[in-house]
Amino acid sequence: MGKTVNDLILGALDSLSAEQLERFKRKLSERQEISYGLIEKESNVDITERIIRKFAIAHTAEVLRAIDLHDQAEDLEKEANARQGASSVAGMGDTGGRASEGRG
Repeated sequence: MGKTVNDLILGALDSLSAEQLERFKRKLSERQEISYGLIEKESNVDITERIIRKFAIAHTAEVLRAIDLHDQAEDLEKEANARQGASSVAGMGDTGGRASEGRG
């Protein structure tokens, strides 16, 4: 079986030095899509999952809106945000507390 998008992103992150990974996290947060506080201490696996969730949902919602399925796009985003909020709350104990991700 071929590599998945998850495999490719994780491989790219795993190939970075500590300094390069820090630069990647800072640049990713500059886009105001994923705040630095959420990814500062996350593993490469967690960062990969967050990138896929964030950008896959946004792109899918964009396509739904492009074909005038605005309600479906909004439902998708609401469900994804609810799931992400639950995972952020669940993970607070081992990270010293993270702020919830906001929209820029």
